[in-house]
Amino acid sequence: GVYMKFWERFYELCEKKNEKPNSVCNKLGFSNATATHWKNGAIPKGDALIALSTYFGVPSDFLLGLGIFKDWDKIKENKNEIIQFWNKWDGELAKRFNLNDEITFINLVCAMLAQIDFYEEGITLYPRFLTFDEIMLAYKNNNNDNNGQQAINGNVTVNSTADDKKDTLTEQFIQKFEQLDCEK
Repeated sequence: GVYMKFWERFYELCEKKNEKPNSVCNKLGFSNATATHWKNGAIPKGDALIALSTYFGVPSDFLLGLGIFKDWDKIKENKNEIIQFWNKWDGELAKRFNLNDEITFINLVCAMLAQIDFYEEGITLYPRFLTFDEIMLAYKNNNNDNNGQQAINGNVTVNSTADDKKDTLTEQFIQKFEQLDCEK
């Protein structure tokens, strides 16, 4: 359940920072017993969740294993295919972000993907369009197909888009990513 995902992810993030869970809790102003409560099944709420999300630089949905992150293990198993998709779709992301950095990867998954379907033969990625204008731009550029949200197999590129429109869309995604609050 959510508890196991939270504790495992919290512990893993602490290890990546070379810190113990109690140390992180103390830095964030929580009681000494907080980490023990979380290890025993409690889940952080409200301000504590926001503080952890901010401290580690990850969305709260990632910490709780909700939304797209409920299948995090499968996402990690398919990380190379997802990165290949992004590189085919938009090489600018690879130029601006280190896609192999796990925190960056987590945030890009949150910012750019609405859903991932997993099959024995591969994966299907559903890009997230963050604004009405982006949906309409994609809708127009994809020949009115699927209202702008198009399923894209990991080894197939996006329908061709005019370069200037694609660059505009890329810039909008990058700006949104840099400001994104994935908890919404």
